Amino acid sequence: MALAQTVRLGTPCVFGTFVSEIDLHLGTPIFGTAGSALAILAAGQMARRYGLPFRAGGAFTSRAEPDLRAAQESLMSLWPTLLSGPNLVVHGAGWVEGSLEASLEKLAQDVWPLEVFERLLTAPLPTEEEDFALDAFREVGPGGTFLGAAHTLRHVRESAAAAPPQTVTGWRDLMERYEEPTLDPGVQEALTGYVERRKRDIGRAA
Repeated sequence: MALAQTVRLGTPCVFGTFVSEIDLHLGTPIFGTAGSALAILAAGQMARRYGLPFRAGGAFTSRAEPDLRAAQESLMSLWPTLLSGPNLVVHGAGWVEGSLEASLEKLAQDVWPLEVFERLLTAPLPTEEEDFALDAFREVGPGGTFLGAAHTLRHVRESAAAAPPQTVTGWRDLMERYEEPTLDPGVQEALTGYVERRKRDIGRAA
């Protein structure tokens, strides 16, 4: 960023960080550690100190398949990423083997915690009587069970939707529900033209 400002003062930049610790025996990156988490949080503070938009990492793992360890590493990578207050998160889902591969099963595995984080960090605290289920307490009384209460039955579909998906087939559901983001045709044309011009410029410089 300093170099960009030296070449052209005022060049728009996004301050970003990608931090991992290293396995000193293998020389490979380790994800989801306390050291990398602290570095991400510190980088977020630096971005705010300098008034810059901040890009943080995502659901990182060094595992080659979407197993339990991959889910643990990704979750521990996501926590500091989201708590650092980023404007942009890259690799939020589907990352395996330290970015050497992308996995549809891992994508489905990562989407659910992202939805939980979104609700946790953005949803207002419930304050309505229906949210507190006061009618259920009155209906059930001491020593009863809430499973058959009218309030529980009214919200059973919401509970089912909040449950984690089956990752073996969950990626198929994601693919079926995918809607390609729209982009203004004028913006798309301008971006395509810019890329083509830069390719020609770089080709001539080489």
